[in-house]
Amino acid sequence: MEQANAELTKLRTDFIDRVPIVQYEEVNKQLVGKTREVESLKEELDSAANRYR
Repeated sequence: MEQANAELTKLRTDFIDRVPIVQYEEVNKQLVGKTREVESLKEELDSAANRYR
């Protein structure tokens, strides 16, 4: 277990070194925005489909 935790810590450190938190937060914000947009478009599509049934 201790070895696994050490490896996890190493991987986290490597990730943080490679991907700055600001970049991560920006990409995450874009992803959340696009996800909301897709959900909204899906609701519109479902609504339109129901009108033509």
